[in-house]
Amino acid sequence: MSQRLTVDVLLSLHRLGAPRGADDLVVVPVTTVDRDADRMLTRVDRLGDAGLEPFLGAGATAPEVAPDASAVAFLREVDGQKQLHSIEAAGGEARVLTDLPHGVLAMRWLPDASGLIAVAPLARSAPTLEGTRALMKDEAARQHGARTTEARLYRYWDRWLTDERAHHLFRVDRTGATRHLTFPLDAWLGLGPMVDLRSQLAIAPAGDLVVFSAASIPHGGEGEPALPRYALWALDPRREEPAIRALTPANPAADTGPVFVDQRTVVFGARSEPRDYASPPVLTRLDVESGVQTSISSDWDLAPASWTFHEGALWVVAEERARMRLFTVDPETGERRARTELAGSWGDPVFRDGGALALHQSIDHPARLTRVADGAILADPNADSLAGLTLGAVTEHTFAGARGDDVQLFVVDPPDAPAGPLPLVHMIHGGPHGTFGDVFHFRWNAHAFAAGDYRVALVNFHGSTSFGHESTRSIHGAWGEMPAEDILRATDWLVERGLADPERMAITGGSYGGYLAAWIPTLTSRFRCAIAHAAVTDLGAMLASDWTLGLDLSLGAPPTEDAARVARWSPSAHWRTHETPTLVIHGERDYRVPLSQGLGLYGALRAKGVPARLVVYPEENHWILRPANAAHWYGEVHDWLARHLR
Repeated sequence: MSQRLTVDVLLSLHRLGAPRGADDLVVVPVTTVDRDADRMLTRVDRLGDAGLEPFLGAGATAPEVAPDASAVAFLREVDGQKQLHSIEAAGGEARVLTDLPHGVLAMRWLPDASGLIAVAPLARSAPTLEGTRALMKDEAARQHGARTTEARLYRYWDRWLTDERAHHLFRVDRTGATRHLTFPLDAWLGLGPMVDLRSQLAIAPAGDLVVFSAASIPHGGEGEPALPRYALWALDPRREEPAIRALTPANPAADTGPVFVDQRTVVFGARSEPRDYASPPVLTRLDVESGVQTSISSDWDLAPASWTFHEGALWVVAEERARMRLFTVDPETGERRARTELAGSWGDPVFRDGGALALHQSIDHPARLTRVADGAILADPNADSLAGLTLGAVTEHTFAGARGDDVQLFVVDPPDAPAGPLPLVHMIHGGPHGTFGDVFHFRWNAHAFAAGDYRVALVNFHGSTSFGHESTRSIHGAWGEMPAEDILRATDWLVERGLADPERMAITGGSYGGYLAAWIPTLTSRFRCAIAHAAVTDLGAMLASDWTLGLDLSLGAPPTEDAARVARWSPSAHWRTHETPTLVIHGERDYRVPLSQGLGLYGALRAKGVPARLVVYPEENHWILRPANAAHWYGEVHDWLARHLR
């Protein structure tokens, strides 16, 4: 039998991070798995003539190349905190530049390469370096372990926010001299693993203005905003005590991702509805002196994901039909030009020798550094590992889903798939506003599922992103309606064409995908088994989630006001008709979909006598990240599928 993409192969692969560069110096973070130590290790490589070459050893992360290519700044742990380091591009010893009490989270170089602007947390109640250090000593001596709060937002992702830290900006010279810039500001620049803090900072070409996206805190007390709204702020980093001014205080929703396109103009992403995270940002030009704002992408039916500026043009990564595509956009007119084909997915570019380089990946191959103009592969550390693998065919289809609308479907076959129907496994994406698209996924890899001799279906149902804004918003207030119909219609389509064995079918999914894996069995018993990872199962109880802004919009009503309407689409209100054997998986530190959601599903099924299995990872969050746990997760998934589909 040919070598297949197993979890062991997945864990052996190199994972490339976003490249950074200036002039002819390009560096790339490379993450690998140390199975013996059960941890991920990141190093920084340098792009050479023959691909990637060693530059900074294990433990170096978040590299930033100086604008004159003279040095590389990066983060590395010192006494348990990630501190800012710098090394000359020519080599030598790296120097530690900071000793901040809670470390450094992100940074950007000043345009003249004299230093950097760094983001670091301080205690809200003592927002100075000395005050934060003193408070840390007091907390270490505290005998009780209670967490107390009166805020609405008190946890995020996998950590409690009751330690009450705020994000501050510091100017760090190349000598290590550090100056606090934002001591009057009580704000967050971003939260959790989904927010790239670096992208929330922009520095004017002359170095005399820093524009950043931040949300004032606290949240949820009397007279305070319930949850954060990000606005743009500005300061002059040259001043000893810079005045901080709000640039977009009246905008209704989040303003993020500022980039300078000239000395006094930034382009940022403006959202118009604070509760609707399905609404994409609109690229907006802002004159920082007059405050005049001009939308330049309001007529797009694409969703901009990230953007950077180079030589007169914005380079925008935008979602289109489950792929991330590169465009250039005129910052004055908004005129858009596609720079890549609709194949695979691209990341943010860097520029060398006048050309754009970016990471490119597909459902068949992890990210590799690629030249945008001609698709030439400049670095692929996984080429040898993947050369001996046999992957099944991937085909893209369109079928008539809910309302008769066209719905996209990817079908992934096992290697050497025989003719005729095969056991079918639906992999249902989360969000719900996301996709399973043309990307290489390490946690939910379609080829790794198909390696068990299953035909895998990836349906981008109503509510998915990248198929037009109306389609994305169409499921508000009816989570279980059109997406479930799309999954069931896709199943019919596959069975009718002789691709799926109707007696051996399963549904699997995580987060919102886990919701559908718990909801669809209340509608039909046609699936032999289900796998529900981090599944939302009790919609009203999602008030215990870390992030509840917009919950009423998603569910159709506030759970506190109209419980019956919310229960209409809640699996927990329909356990009576659920008879499908289900594997329930959850991380105990999942604060986005609390553990009780999974326990409720498992408890209901066992109370009914329906076969079920519970797997809980005490140290994991919404994602299963530790290598040993990831290997165990794939083992549980394949064992459950084999038990019910073989």
